[in-house]
Amino acid sequence: MTSEFPASALTPVTRTALRPAYVQIASQIRRVVDEQEVEPGTQVPTESELVERFGVSRMTVREGLRLLRTEGVLRAEHGVGVFVAGESGMRMPVQLAGSLPSSEPAWREAVVRAIGSPDRIGRVGEMEEGWASTALGVLPSEVVKIHVTVSDQPGRYDNVRLYVVSTPEEAANVAIAAVENAVAWRVSVRGSGPGDLERSAGDLIVTRTAFDSARDAVLVAQSSRSYNWTVTVTETV
Repeated sequence: MTSEFPASALTPVTRTALRPAYVQIASQIRRVVDEQEVEPGTQVPTESELVERFGVSRMTVREGLRLLRTEGVLRAEHGVGVFVAGESGMRMPVQLAGSLPSSEPAWREAVVRAIGSPDRIGRVGEMEEGWASTALGVLPSEVVKIHVTVSDQPGRYDNVRLYVVSTPEEAANVAIAAVENAVAWRVSVRGSGPGDLERSAGDLIVTRTAFDSARDAVLVAQSSRSYNWTVTVTETV
């Protein structure tokens, strides 16, 4: 019989710009597994329990667990739960500093926080941003645009336009739900050009599409990211 996971050793995360919350979650769980020699096969607390214990969103908990699955610390059984995978020697470490796995989760965390206090919200322009309604499969009149600005440290910024099918009054809630519950993302990156308004030379134009469990697009985003902030080209959550 496997042991019970020592959840009491997990503490609320500290919101810091340089160390995303999901990284802190992964670090805590990894430390507990190692230091307390948690047996392989031990089930970790549920997402709901971890949300309450760490004081973060469900999306952030999922990002931390996904990182640990990538490393081989944890394994998931669909419809059953998440379990300690095995001995530490079997793990595949993932480098976080500037690496691809750390970039997109950090962006999603920052965007969800920023949506709560958006720069502005409004309907899209049919001629200027018809690509967004096409990506979402609706008429331009059904799409709302949310402007936010996020930054992980001085000099590294991301000016983001989020597009969702909603009313202006509900757009923020719809966008947060879309980001937190998306099961897959398509990400493309290109350099800025003469036709890109409000962009500086050297910026990257990043376009993201979030999909739900039915693989329908539920949110698209386009942003101007400074050249020194790493961007993941493609990712599936």
